[in-house]
Amino acid sequence: MVKFVVLLNMNGPSEKANNILKQDILFYDHECIMCSHFIGFIYELHPTLVFSKINSKRYENLNLNPTIDSVVFYFSRNVYIKSDAVLMLFLHSNSRKWRLFAAIFKWAPKWIRNFLYDIIAKYRKQISKLFFKNNYCNISIKKED
Repeated sequence: MVKFVVLLNMNGPSEKANNILKQDILFYDHECIMCSHFIGFIYELHPTLVFSKINSKRYENLNLNPTIDSVVFYFSRNVYIKSDAVLMLFLHSNSRKWRLFAAIFKWAPKWIRNFLYDIIAKYRKQISKLFFKNNYCNISIKKED
């Protein structure tokens, strides 16, 4: 089962975060082409999800740990990172096949899932050059700050 990690600072959420806490938000690296394409893919699975850059005011207002080097999924007042974030995105998607994928892979040991996530994250720019012809993000997502 996917376990969550709460990565809030000791002060907890700021006053500005009161309204944000009611939203499910995916924070991502907007400068990474592969990450941006992933966001476009996730948008198809979660059309009502809020997307935000990892260096946005929205992220700062939640007082999340600023040293996180991962996609961050803030869902139902919990914070998920790395492979847990990806699995939770798929588990709560509108796609039956991706929910099944997540249900199967959530049983893999977390250290293996995160090891694979870290390898992909480390080489994401090289992977982007191999699989994506454009070196810019042409994805425009609504509700982004």
